[in-house]
Amino acid sequence: MKIYIGCPIQGFNNKEWQKHWSELETLKNSLRKIGHEILDFKSNEKKQAEPGTVFKWDHEQCMNCDAMIAIALGPSTGMGMEIGMCLKRTRGQDNSPSPAFVFATAPHSTNVSRMITECNLPNFVFERCDSFTEIPEKFEKAYKESVRNTHK
Repeated sequence: MKIYIGCPIQGFNNKEWQKHWSELETLKNSLRKIGHEILDFKSNEKKQAEPGTVFKWDHEQCMNCDAMIAIALGPSTGMGMEIGMCLKRTRGQDNSPSPAFVFATAPHSTNVSRMITECNLPNFVFERCDSFTEIPEKFEKAYKESVRNTHK
């Protein structure tokens, strides 16, 4: 499965971002070990991306993923847009719906918008986590449950 991982990048000082970057790399490797392909975001460990490239790149990732893992580490309009793109995307000449599954998560201590915590759209799950290491198992469980409910 192709998984796009989204999270806020701006708003963190360099030390905080380095910690998150390290956790994200460990998460990506864990997901790869269980057979997933990871579609990266454009910014790097130094929060840098070429001007004019981020929206186009992230939009392509959202259009091409099978699932998105959205990690709400803090406020992020961009991640909200990515979630919306994944859930409301269409494909084909007939513009048929083709949403990606979105698993959104956040640490228990993080304030998260009710637009995320109260979202009840099909193919969307929000669940709190205590650490990034919990995400692969929680994602797999939520995805399987979503597929089961879709085929009832």
